[in-house]
Amino acid sequence: MDLKNIFKSGPNYTKLKTNLRLMINRLKLLERKRTEIAQKARVEIAEYLRSGKLDRARVRVEHIIREDYAVEAMERIEMYADLLLARSGLIESQTELDPGLEVAVASILWASPRLQAEVPEISAVCQELSTKYGKEFAQACVSNSLESIEVNEKLVSHMSIAAPKANLIEKYLLVIASTYNVKYEADPTVLSEEELASLQLMSSSQPSQRPLTLSQPPAAPSDSVLYYYKPGPQSKLSNPAHNEAAAPNSNLNLPDVPNSGSGNKDVDFNDLEARFNKLKKR
Repeated sequence: MDLKNIFKSGPNYTKLKTNLRLMINRLKLLERKRTEIAQKARVEIAEYLRSGKLDRARVRVEHIIREDYAVEAMERIEMYADLLLARSGLIESQTELDPGLEVAVASILWASPRLQAEVPEISAVCQELSTKYGKEFAQACVSNSLESIEVNEKLVSHMSIAAPKANLIEKYLLVIASTYNVKYEADPTVLSEEELASLQLMSSSQPSQRPLTLSQPPAAPSDSVLYYYKPGPQSKLSNPAHNEAAAPNSNLNLPDVPNSGSGNKDVDFNDLEARFNKLKKR
């Protein structure tokens, strides 16, 4: 009897699903944080372009490109984690890896050593996946050396450490300059005329934005118009002749109140009680 098979423990599916949920939430938080940082950096780059500091603007743009790529990579990993969570029953019921989950599992395993510093839950997820499908398979995914399964190409390119291309940097600078109303002429040796025309067309269709500054709230315009409700011709409120229709029905036989006169303050309570009893009988 093989003792290794007796004491071998399988993957903990509850732990896998819990860490997948935590991983998704952490990725969403990081995506939001990095997007806000990149947006603030765009304002800073616009100021560099406005003051003529083109070299600093180009260096700063490289940081933005990396942040944008990182956010896109995290969104893709988040999508794959959500897919594994949605098909957790399929993972638990089958011993072999389902073909519909091959790219998702391989991409998460490949991204684990590159994201575990910011997303520690991905290590726990990959540990359960390694237990489920074998350590050799997990190591092959980390090195992206599988013949039948390949890690997502966009994920690999977005998480690459290679420097951004010069034409991409010029495109970012043009879009930022157009967004914040800054004059900037791209390098014609880097961008072709077709790329320049497409960027100008895209920037002209987007509304311009400027850095937000604290100031006094805008005053109300002098020609402000106050709108009042005006009943239409069918409304009874606009016709005085219909005011009687809003009053109680005049056909009701209500008892008359006794006339006590202006000088007499005494009231006949017996007469009032009789009229009240007569009303109750109706």
